[in-house]
Amino acid sequence: MDLPTEDAADDDEVLPPTSLYKFKPPPRLGDEQDLERHRALVERSMLWFAKPSTLNDPFDCMPALVEDATDEDLERYLRVVAPRRLAGVSERDRATRLSHVRERLRSAEFLRDTFQQQLQGHGVLSLTESWEEPLLWAHYADSHRGYCVELDLTDQWEVLERETLLPLRVQYSSVRPVVGTRTLLRALSGEAKPPLFEWLTTKDIRWQYEREWRLVGETGALCRPVPSHCVRSITLGARCLPETESTLRRWCAKRESPVKIRRALPAPDTFDLTIVDADG
Repeated sequence: MDLPTEDAADDDEVLPPTSLYKFKPPPRLGDEQDLERHRALVERSMLWFAKPSTLNDPFDCMPALVEDATDEDLERYLRVVAPRRLAGVSERDRATRLSHVRERLRSAEFLRDTFQQQLQGHGVLSLTESWEEPLLWAHYADSHRGYCVELDLTDQWEVLERETLLPLRVQYSSVRPVVGTRTLLRALSGEAKPPLFEWLTTKDIRWQYEREWRLVGETGALCRPVPSHCVRSITLGARCLPETESTLRRWCAKRESPVKIRRALPAPDTFDLTIVDADG
């Protein structure tokens, strides 16, 4: 039972900014798997699409499920789905299987698990409009010890959209998204397209400082390459350790396209960060 994918964003919606940023903690030098993940991004321009269950907010990509389906809704679902699910099954076995499915659909726990499995199967690449927000450096770059990758995907949007990797601006709300089991059944049967991307891109308003954009794909836990020129710069955090910097510079030197290396520093008289060139 798969949720159908809704159409791409309308033309009049806000387009992503030219530059989007990915914050990263320092690579763990003794962990080969972690090193490879960082190397893939910095050296080979590979973007990691995470499963929603691995994101740092347990409410992320997880609308509240409300039980509002009636027996009539369940029977309607079975009438639509049974012909294609039970084709070739004998009449006796068909009745037994329908009875079993009917009982499972009456279980709120089964519907909730099905819904979660469908959402958790997607992949999410979280990016931000802002490199200068100190909270992002603190939360996602290990207290300024990590780095920030600048991406320019301007010439890739059409390619990415053809692969259903849609650029979506995260919406921040004080109200958690809600989906009814009636809507879920209609979506699972293919009768209706749910607001899937709304469910995957609505976060608590307390996260709005992140100014997040997302690429949402149909499959999670995978790397997807982009052309080398899409990575424009690497900014070292204000507390980036020499061994981290050395590792990042070594990877940058092996890139197909050159990349600028910068450094974030605390401003002398405000709580802001400034960027200086660190190519030398």
